Amino acid sequence: MQRKYMRGLGNKMGEKPSEEMNKRFRALIRSRVCAVSSEALRDPIVACELGHLYNKEAVLLALLERTLNPAFAHI
Repeated sequence: MQRKYMRGLGNKMGEKPSEEMNKRFRALIRSRVCAVSSEALRDPIVACELGHLYNKEAVLLALLERTLNPAFAHI
């Protein structure tokens, strides 16, 4: 049985999404979610030199409270 309306998620029932779809999904999430707080992005939004998007308030709060994840030490 083929899926008619869910293109790109596999042709057969139960087939796992392709690696290309996983990349697209991760890119979509990265463009809509704050990298620090994992909340939906809202104004004002800031970006780092690596291209990650952040809610400005979440970044400032994490810096002030010194709770910023070491993965974001470049901020």
